Amino acid sequence: MEFLLADTSKAHRALEWEPRIKFSELVRIMVDADVEEIGVTPKGAGRAILEEKFGDWHQWTGSVSKCLEAAAGSALGD
Repeated sequence: MEFLLADTSKAHRALEWEPRIKFSELVRIMVDADVEEIGVTPKGAGRAILEEKFGDWHQWTGSVSKCLEAAAGSALGD
């Protein structure tokens, strides 16, 4: 697949849903989480974006490591 484009208009019409973050913000959040997971303090705005948009409901700490551990277990046959 060379190109992927999301269209939220159906969700907006049917559910009156609006995205709370932009794609560029999502990328910053994901990159910062990955950087932090390898033990480096992220210089980006990922955590600040989460706190601004969603408050304290998110689970930043450990969320990536749980996924990595699960993936490693699957790869090892655990």
